[in-house]
Amino acid sequence: MRTLRLAQAAAQAEALRLRRAARRMAVRAVLLAVAAGFAIAAVGFAHLFAWVMLEPVHGAGVAAAALTVADLLIAGVLVALAMREHPDPVDVEARLISRHAWQGVRQSLDWWGLVVPLLRAILLSRRRDRADQG
Repeated sequence: MRTLRLAQAAAQAEALRLRRAARRMAVRAVLLAVAAGFAIAAVGFAHLFAWVMLEPVHGAGVAAAALTVADLLIAGVLVALAMREHPDPVDVEARLISRHAWQGVRQSLDWWGLVVPLLRAILLSRRRDRADQG
């Protein structure tokens, strides 16, 4: 019975952990999509402004190179922000509960794995003794 409760606790903890991870990923995807929309608009206006300011002074080639470098730097910062991973405290606790419960299941099954063959051997030896006596 304890084994069943431990397995159930492990399954519930794992389900909670997966639900929280899915929710976190969904929120992250929505935020990234909204940020991308604003970033596209802002980059468009920034390009227009930078081109208007740089082209008369430095020429079209320098203006294009400067805008390309700025775009790559901004893209790098956004990718770095999107790739940050902060584990949810509930996720961490659910993972610990799941590991603990599965460890208990394994220990319980290991104990039964030793007891059942031992009982089987005792019962077989008693049957043999009765058959020899009878």
